[in-house]
Amino acid sequence: MIRTTIIKQLMERNENRTGKGLSVKLCFRPSSVPQKAGRLYYQIIVRRAIYQYNSQHQIYETEWSKQTGLIITDALSLRGKELMTIKKRTEWETAKLYEVVQRMFNVSESVDYSLVVHEFETHKSQQSFRSYVMGQIVRLEQKGKSRTGETYLSTYRSFMRFLKRDDILLYEIDQNMIEDYELWLQKDGLTPNSTSFYMRILHTILNKAVRQSLIPSCDFFQNVYTGIATTTKRAIGIDSLKRIKTLDLRSFPQLDFARDMFFLSLYFRGMSFIDMANLQHKNLQNGHLVYCRQKTRQRLDIKWERQMSDILDKYSTDAKYLLPILKTPDGESRKYYKNMSKQVNRWLKKVGTMADIQIPLTMYVARHTWASLAKQKNIPLHVISDGLGHDSEKTTLIYLSTLDTSAVDDANSKILADLL
Repeated sequence: MIRTTIIKQLMERNENRTGKGLSVKLCFRPSSVPQKAGRLYYQIIVRRAIYQYNSQHQIYETEWSKQTGLIITDALSLRGKELMTIKKRTEWETAKLYEVVQRMFNVSESVDYSLVVHEFETHKSQQSFRSYVMGQIVRLEQKGKSRTGETYLSTYRSFMRFLKRDDILLYEIDQNMIEDYELWLQKDGLTPNSTSFYMRILHTILNKAVRQSLIPSCDFFQNVYTGIATTTKRAIGIDSLKRIKTLDLRSFPQLDFARDMFFLSLYFRGMSFIDMANLQHKNLQNGHLVYCRQKTRQRLDIKWERQMSDILDKYSTDAKYLLPILKTPDGESRKYYKNMSKQVNRWLKKVGTMADIQIPLTMYVARHTWASLAKQKNIPLHVISDGLGHDSEKTTLIYLSTLDTSAVDDANSKILADLL
């Protein structure tokens, strides 16, 4: 493994430098109390001056080899897994201590032991996977990327459930652990795209740690799936849409609202619910709905159609938002949106059942349905970018960024005409 190789290289350099006045060595101090665990500590020698730094690790005398100066690990013993963890941590700590001491040793005739300890403990504190992820989430929220922060938190929680703990050190994550995590996700019933989601987010987090020099590499995702598989299309046809549209929902205002949001999404060329929620009156400009996608900040322009006004007139509001989805102060809008999204999708499933729709009806179905209907109309692929049929959303966005707006508006008008 790359991590082990680097540690071994550092240890070899440590041994080579011993005769030059510098060494860091793991040692064991037995307890004075029989049958009680002793303490592992580091002996630091700088130009014959000896310093000792106590680790947080304890082992029993029978678990230490005086001949080799190494921890005795036995995978079959009850303590085997715990001793392997201690062994890996002491290897990293020895290498990191040596690295800190060597840097000071190379630039100064004397080494300030208190500075060595301070810098080393700073490195240790930065190794908490939990602290690192939470710190990244805070930074993402400061940049207005709350949704990405939520994916980080979801991945952290999933990874910790797999490990059955609440934290791990960054340098302890290795290829075997990643592959075992993927297998655990698969056994839990997740689809390839779902396991890939967690793998890609975890890879992104660790890559950031690499760039910050907290770990040497995270090149251990080669044998896990990080792609995006083609999924069964979640789209419905014109007949299904007409059944939904003609349902009498006057006695069910919540279901009626959900149906309206579904059709507005369809009319808005499959607009996502988060974008609909954030639409404001100022987005209506000279017969066009102009907005930027929350996810990509891409600017889109949609020609306004009569069917859109038919729904919007039902929800006229003096609030800054065009639709009555966000009804809360801006500071709480994300939380309120998530709750509304869940409720609307829950109501839509009931609408779908009432209309005898064979797939669970959600807002995402509206987005995919627009793309599917446009394709059936023989709208050129370069115009509709095949909706959500691409292998990745990035490809779709590349196509969308070069679309002729009038061509898209023409496609939208043709689809809406079938619903009259």
